[in-house]
Amino acid sequence: METYFLYFGLVVLSLLNSMVSKYVDLNLKRILVFILLFLIILIVGLRSVNVGSDTIEYFNSFNFIRYENVGSFRNLLNNNFFGSERLEPGFVYLNKFLNYITPNPQILLFLESILLYGSIYLNISYLSLNPSLSAFFVLTGGIFITSMNLLRQYMALALCFLGYYFWTRLDKRKALFIIILATICFHRTAILFLFLFLTDRIKFNKKSLVIGGIISLGSILFFNPIIQIFYKVFPYYASYSNKLDYFGSGKTFVIFNILLCTLTLIVGLYCKKVGNFNSVFTFNRWNELSLFILISIVFTAFSWNFTQADRISQYFRAFMVIYIPNCMYMIKNKKVIQNVLLISYIVVFVSYFTYMLVFKDNWNNVVPYLFCF
Repeated sequence: METYFLYFGLVVLSLLNSMVSKYVDLNLKRILVFILLFLIILIVGLRSVNVGSDTIEYFNSFNFIRYENVGSFRNLLNNNFFGSERLEPGFVYLNKFLNYITPNPQILLFLESILLYGSIYLNISYLSLNPSLSAFFVLTGGIFITSMNLLRQYMALALCFLGYYFWTRLDKRKALFIIILATICFHRTAILFLFLFLTDRIKFNKKSLVIGGIISLGSILFFNPIIQIFYKVFPYYASYSNKLDYFGSGKTFVIFNILLCTLTLIVGLYCKKVGNFNSVFTFNRWNELSLFILISIVFTAFSWNFTQADRISQYFRAFMVIYIPNCMYMIKNKKVIQNVLLISYIVVFVSYFTYMLVFKDNWNNVVPYLFCF
C-alpha cells in the first residue's frame, strides 16, 4: 500500500504543479518542474536492487567487472558477457571506472537517474511550452516506471534527449557525437536515433501517416521474412526472438500505444491547420517530433511479434512529452477544444499509469517499491 501512496502521491503532486504553474512566470515554472524531477531522481536512484526486473543483473555485472581485466575495446566487441549480461564496451569501461569511485553498485542507479532526468529537464525547460504538463507526462506516460528497469537503454535515451537538444541549437556535430556515444556506451539500438538527421528532408503530412500505417500493418503480416533478414544483418539479436503468442498485457500495450500515437498525430495535424507556430515550437520542431511519433508507431507494430522492437520505439515515443503540450499551446485561442484535449490526455495518461501499477501483473517488478537503505 505504501508503494501506491508513493507513486500516486507523485501524480497528485505533478497535477498540483501543473495547476499552480498557470499563475507563475516561466522561471518559477522551471523551478517547480526541477523540484518534481528531483524527487523522481531520488526515487529512481535510491531504489532497492529488488525494484526493476533487470536491476539485480546490473548489480551483478557491476560486481563482476570489479575483479575482471576488461581488456581492449576490440576484445570487448567479441566477448562482452559480464555475469549474465551482454554489455556494450563503453558501459563496461564505465562500470570499471565507477568501481574505482565506490564498490557500491547503487552509484550506477544514481548516474542513470541524474543523466536521464537531467537531460529531460533540459529539454522540457527550453523546448516545451508547458514544462509542468510535460513533467506530468514523463511521470505517467511510462518513462518513470520503465526507467527503474531498462537501465542501459534509458541511459541511452538520456543521451538521445541531449543530442536532440543540441540539434535544436543547430549544433549537429555534437548531436551526432552524443548519439554515437549512446550507441557505444549504453545500447546498440540508440544508433537508430540517427533517423533525426533525416527529419529535415522528410515532411510529415496525411500521406506520411497513411504510409506509416501501411508499413506498420506490413510489419505484422510479413513478420517472418522481415525478421529473418534482420537476423542476417544483426545476428546479435537472434537470441531475443520472442513472440507474443497470447492476447495478454503485451499486446494490449501494443494496441494502446499505436492508438495513442495515431490519435496524437491526428491532433498534431489539426493543431497545425488551425493553430500558430512560434519561436519555440516552429514548423521544423513540429515536423521532427511528428516524424518521431510516426516511426514509433512502426516499431510498436513490429513489436506485435517481436517484443524487443518496442524498446526501439521508446526512443521516439518519449518525445510526446514535448509534442502534446506544444500542440495544445498552438490552439490556445480555441479554449474549449484545448481544455477537452487537456482533460482527455490527463485521463488517458493517469489510466495508463494506473493500469501499469495496479492491473498489470507486477509491471517491470516495480511493485512493491523498496528503498536501498
